[in-house]
Formats: sequence, C-alpha cells, structure tokens
Amino acid sequence: MIEDLLIINESGALLYNWHPQGFISNGKEDLLSGFLTAINSFATVERGEDIKSLKLRETQIIFERYDELFQKLTFVITTKNEELIEILHAVLHELMEKFPKLFHDSLNREFNGLVTIFRKFDPYMEEIIKSYGLDIVDTILKQVDKGGALKAVIFFIIF
Repeated sequence: MIEDLLIINESGALLYNWHPQGFISNGKEDLLSGFLTAINSFATVERGEDIKSLKLRETQIIFERYDELFQKLTFVITTKNEELIEILHAVLHELMEKFPKLFHDSLNREFNGLVTIFRKFDPYMEEIIKSYGLDIVDTILKQVDKGGALKAVIFFIIF
C-alpha cells in the first residue's frame, strides 16, 4: 500500500500530499519533501543523475521527475510493500500525466506559494487508487494471511 504520495517542486516546496484513508500522518511531509529534494539535488550535482529510489530498512521510496513545465516536479511514493513496486511505478506515471494536465497553468509559471489549489486533485487520486485496486490491497492481504497454505497462490493471482 502507499503510505505517502508527495508532489514536490524543484525548490523543495510540497505542492500536494496524499495518504490512504485511516493512515495517521506524522505531519512532517514538508520536512520529508525538503530532505528528499536535498538528496536528489546532491545526486544531480555530484553524479549528474537523479535518484530513482531509496531503500530504508522497511520503507521503499520511489522517485519520478517531471521536467516538461516551468516548475520541475518530483513525484514520490513511499511504501513498505515491495511486492507492489511495479504497480506503484504505474501509479506514478499515471499521476505524472494527470496532475500536470489538470494544473498546467499554475505549474507553467513561477511558484506563487499557494498550494491549496492542488487539493482539487484529491478525487483524481482516489480514482487512480481504486483503478489499481490499491484501496482493497491491505484487506485482501490480511484475509490471505489468515488463509495460511494458499497465501502464495492467492497472492500470485491477485498480483
């Protein structure tokens, strides 16, 4: 499941964040977005490369850059479920199509500091999550865990 979705501009400003329903945020998304921007900037300056992912002990952080508008964006998803990485890459690419299209005028000029406009993306985010079945993954996995021996077979069929 997705724990965090962050959309960050190149200065490190958090334009949009999303968490699944019921997820309790620690409220430090701005700090995380600044940290991730600093790491990515360091990699770009020192190595000439963008970071695509970071692996913590339990958490995978996936990055995708979008450079086609005046404001360069980084889309970030965090997860503790490595089995979903390919699906989450697909989700990121769909987000990279829809978010800039919806907010083209706001993103194709200098950042004015207003981020509340981006909350209009919430219904689109929910639609994307549901279209990939990510709204029910945790429930299904809990049911599969109770199933014991059939877990691998059922998990394979689902994914």
